[in-house]
Amino acid sequence: DRRVSTDDYQVEMPSEFKVAQNYPNPFNPSTIIGFELPTEGNVSVKVFNALGQLVDVIKDGHMAAGKQAVTWNANSCSNGVYFYEVSYKGNRVVNRMVLMK
Repeated sequence: DRRVSTDDYQVEMPSEFKVAQNYPNPFNPSTIIGFELPTEGNVSVKVFNALGQLVDVIKDGHMAAGKQAVTWNANSCSNGVYFYEVSYKGNRVVNRMVLMK
């Protein structure tokens, strides 16, 4: 990991792109999706249902390097298994999550 120093504190900068499991999981009605970006860049976070249909685009735009998180609110969705896809600089990670109302 790289360290970025300021006068008051040091921040650990991630050395690679990583996507965490959403928390909480199972969830109702919202969940947090965390990921780490080694450099700034365009990020896309999408949610798909079990049939592979796009349900929501949580994020599609530029983000700074470091630890990031987005929240998905599934109030309008039904119980079931969903998948979230985080894309960054040609890399793509897909994880499973469960909505239980």
